[in-house]
Amino acid sequence: MVDDEPLLLQINKRRLEKSGYQITITTDSQDALGKFQKTPGKFDLIITDQTMPGLTGIELAKAVMEIKPSMPIIMCTGHSESTPKEKALSFGVKQYVYKPIQGNELINAVREVLSQQ
Repeated sequence: MVDDEPLLLQINKRRLEKSGYQITITTDSQDALGKFQKTPGKFDLIITDQTMPGLTGIELAKAVMEIKPSMPIIMCTGHSESTPKEKALSFGVKQYVYKPIQGNELINAVREVLSQQ
């Protein structure tokens, strides 16, 4: 999971871990790409914020899919105008979740995306 807001990362990490998922987090999209490049088989799904310094969520998604085209990606954003949902989905993003994330919205998106694999 990649988000430049550390508090949101921790909250969502706890939520997902309570549902049984193992989560790797980082606040740096370039760090996330580096980790993925080293061990792409370690990851089943990428959850990324769209608006971040360094690589945006779409830039990260494109770079990841160049390495592993089948990698499912969930994009979270509070700024839909920067990358509209339709555009993100056309790049291969599997789910688009709007911030602020409510209740089990992220967990449900993860379950849905992973069940399609």
